[in-house]
Amino acid sequence: MDLMNLNTRKFIYMGRVKAGIFLFILVFLLFASFSATSASNITVSGDSFDDINNAITTANSGDLIQLGSNTFKSNGSGIRITTENLTFIGASPNNPATVSGENISRIFLINATTTTFKYINFINGNGNGTTGTAILTYSKIIVENCTFSDNIGESGAT
Repeated sequence: MDLMNLNTRKFIYMGRVKAGIFLFILVFLLFASFSATSASNITVSGDSFDDINNAITTANSGDLIQLGSNTFKSNGSGIRITTENLTFIGASPNNPATVSGENISRIFLINATTTTFKYINFINGNGNGTTGTAILTYSKIIVENCTFSDNIGESGAT
């Protein structure tokens, strides 16, 4: 009788340990899911560089700036990026966004690391005798499925 009682107690004890470990893991995963930050999608409407600059001021590192298939035109100054790890994306490879320097300004000036551009046409950037007519950066950038045309500058123009 004592041997059977001892085995039953051992079984109950091991069941409680396993349940305790399971609960600990569950609470840890629940806490981790609440404490993790996720990237936001920021949709830019309008048609000017100011509209994109306004979206950048509200963005956090890791956010996605959605440009859709809109055409954005310069008002005389470029788009300045100072937030780290932003992605700018057009609607699709067949329906890209267009950013135009209107032959009066550079398009992007980047003072942040790892900026990504996807599905964007960069046109009519003008460095006004300097470098970086479409994009001026000294940081890492990623360019996927983008086109560059009719940009004018001393060097680095396409």
